[in-house]
Amino acid sequence: MTDEQNPTARAYDQYYRNPNHFGYRSWLYRPYISALIKRAQLPLGSRILDVGCGQGFFSHLFAQASMSVHGIDLSAEGIAGARALHKSPLLTFEACDVFRYSPTAPFDAVFVRSCSLYNSPAFSADPSFSKHLMSFLKPNGVLLFDYHTKLNSWRGTTNWRHHSLHEAKLHFAALPGSRLFFSTRLPILLFGTFAISPLFTGIDYCISKLTGLGGEIIAIVPKSPR
Repeated sequence: MTDEQNPTARAYDQYYRNPNHFGYRSWLYRPYISALIKRAQLPLGSRILDVGCGQGFFSHLFAQASMSVHGIDLSAEGIAGARALHKSPLLTFEACDVFRYSPTAPFDAVFVRSCSLYNSPAFSADPSFSKHLMSFLKPNGVLLFDYHTKLNSWRGTTNWRHHSLHEAKLHFAALPGSRLFFSTRLPILLFGTFAISPLFTGIDYCISKLTGLGGEIIAIVPKSPR
């Protein structure tokens, strides 16, 4: 299916005509990605598939941490922006549908952040997309799920569904070995990897509930060896 035929791709093509459409801040997310890599125990040089990479912001941060990254996105406009904005021998980008993607070799990790395919009322009961992403992994590889939320399922004034931590737990219950966390990101600036932990999940959960401050639901999901 081409961009012209797919309304989701057309919408994101429109967004990605603006550089850094989502307003990501490197000073905030660079230590976050570094902590996530350490928490997942990914060695230097790991091959990472960034699904729904958009304009390549997170792919670039992984590459800066010495990971080899292939970013894919349905939006051709997003991929064109990623190639223009981020140039590194550790980075490659491809415009494609994740359900039609066929890698030449399995990956050490799959990273997916706030992918629109998770923006669904069926999220808690349907782990099929996560299972599809895990099919791209090597044995003992890891899925790194990251979803921006304000810890409730109210849609608000946009079409973005803010899943709760409970919904995420239900979703990943079907995937053995999953570890779930929540982070407002700011403690990671002070405490690094230690802030991706059950203790800080509880603290950040309370902060988010009291203040409405958004954060990231994180799931680290290992693929069992065959």
